[in-house]
Amino acid sequence: MPFGSRSRRLRPLRTPRLRLAPLDMRLAQLQLNDVVAFYAALGVRACPSWPPPLYDRGAQAHTCQQLEADPHTAGWHSWVFIGTDPPLDPTLTDQVLIGAGGFHGPPDSSGIVEIGYAILPEHQRLGFAFEAAGALVALA
Repeated sequence: MPFGSRSRRLRPLRTPRLRLAPLDMRLAQLQLNDVVAFYAALGVRACPSWPPPLYDRGAQAHTCQQLEADPHTAGWHSWVFIGTDPPLDPTLTDQVLIGAGGFHGPPDSSGIVEIGYAILPEHQRLGFAFEAAGALVALA
């Protein structure tokens, strides 16, 4: 059953250092309209450098538009990557946004999906994109 279907609730993905949270309509709208409530809903510390490069307001609005058109496609669009600060100590509990990414939509008629990602500059070159992309590919 596709993970965007009504009968299955989409859950966060976990990797050794990250939690990937899918954006549903509520989270996508909070991200655009009330970033403080967005951080609270995710359980993360406020992040002055959010959003990462390539995940600007236009990309965030696109996610909202896609979810407005079909709310059941949640999970086939944006996910946020959450980790700890400092980023290389998974024993800590201070949760921060690391980046964002996801699919460019549901699979096409051939079953092909495209992914993209963006990592905040202070968390780049630490393997987070590789880790998150692996989790998304495994999910697809």
